Amino acid sequence: MQFLKLSVLIFLAIILGPIQVSCACNQHYSALRCITSQYVTGERGQPVLVNCKVQRTTRSGQCNEPGSGQSVARYCCVQEFRPRPDGSVDCAQFLADFKSCVPESQH
Repeated sequence: MQFLKLSVLIFLAIILGPIQVSCACNQHYSALRCITSQYVTGERGQPVLVNCKVQRTTRSGQCNEPGSGQSVARYCCVQEFRPRPDGSVDCAQFLADFKSCVPESQH
């Protein structure tokens, strides 16, 4: 059983890489994450956020350049925050609760 736990932890460490801690984030929201997203026009003409993905920060704590048509923002997250295996998060839920992550400037 311990071998399985250790294997899972090693797998997560390889997938997620090092957890960056920013002095701009507080003790509760201590992990700095970059979230890329894209806005599209919704059914009623309002902007809708789609394609939210978590990126690793660079060694200096910066976000990588977003792809074409995407934006990137820095968020302070709780250490337990984990995206799906492909790095994606549910945009609506992510923005609705702000329990897992908050914008870097608003914590």
